[in-house]
Amino acid sequence: MTGLHLLGWGALLGLVLPAQDQHGGNTAALLALAISAYALGIRHAFDPDHIAAIDNATRKLLAEGRPTASTGFWFALGHSSVVMISVLMLALGLETFAAGLSDEQSGLRSAAGIWGATISGLFLLAVGALSLPSLLNLQRIRRTLHTSPLNDADLQHHLDHRGVLHRLLQPLSRLVDRPARMYPIGILFGLGLDTAASISIFVLTGSLAPGLPWYSVMVLPILFTAGMTLFDSADGIMMSRIYHWASADPEGK
Repeated sequence: MTGLHLLGWGALLGLVLPAQDQHGGNTAALLALAISAYALGIRHAFDPDHIAAIDNATRKLLAEGRPTASTGFWFALGHSSVVMISVLMLALGLETFAAGLSDEQSGLRSAAGIWGATISGLFLLAVGALSLPSLLNLQRIRRTLHTSPLNDADLQHHLDHRGVLHRLLQPLSRLVDRPARMYPIGILFGLGLDTAASISIFVLTGSLAPGLPWYSVMVLPILFTAGMTLFDSADGIMMSRIYHWASADPEGK
């Protein structure tokens, strides 16, 4: 994560902006695009599907006694890989892909938008459907605290058996047995290409001077990745500490 920030901002300030100025390009516009790319990555880190995926994986891994601090980092890295690959294809001059990505009426954008919305939407609906019965039962348990002590074993059994859908999805959840397994899940969530389409707009604006090498445009997706990984990692670390605290206290859990 630190390396991404050093690479992105270091390359921008030490190489790309000076080269842009040397070739007569607009350095202010390029700097504004770089800041926008970084901010866009941060904004995506606060998407509900990011938070739900990271928090649920963190809780599962912590319950199994596995490391959890890097769940957000690996998820963000997988999501950002879609952006990196897309912009790289643009930079290499794959015009058909570039045109399809920038045209909101193209089949590529339409299919990608449907895929991304479907994956994220179904995931959030599943989380909601699984959580609602558990929430209602937990409220019932809380109401009995005044008359009887809370049994941690019964509570854990309830949390581990959250309805039919939860049992059907358990085989998939078992695939995440360490934080690095969040990387392919992040790729799956990034296939909507909404982030890649946003970055492609930066590439296609022509703000880079003509004399700059093709790889100069990669500073934008690197900054996008740096922003996303920073806040997704912070989410994973924060939830890891909260769940660790709650695991020692049944009422807190």
